[in-house]
Amino acid sequence: MVGIGLAVLAWAARALDALTLGEEAAQSLGIDIAALRVRIIAGVALATGAATAAAGAVVFVGLVVPHLLRPLYGYAPGRLILPSAVGGAALVVAAD
Repeated sequence: MVGIGLAVLAWAARALDALTLGEEAAQSLGIDIAALRVRIIAGVALATGAATAAAGAVVFVGLVVPHLLRPLYGYAPGRLILPSAVGGAALVVAAD
């Protein structure tokens, strides 16, 4: 399920990048904001829920990882999805 959630987020990566410009700008680029919200909520809920069910509450420690990785990978959300997943897993393993 985590993989499905990450796949949904990866599918929305370009739209997430457009959304960093603001909702009006993203909409002018052809992004359906309502559908994007549903995809983001579904992807985050699937990935976080499945990871928490499998590993317990310690998974929430990994939620800080995207904020730590932004200076290294830039501020485009689409580029942060995979590094955040790997970095979150590494942080949880290191904490364990």
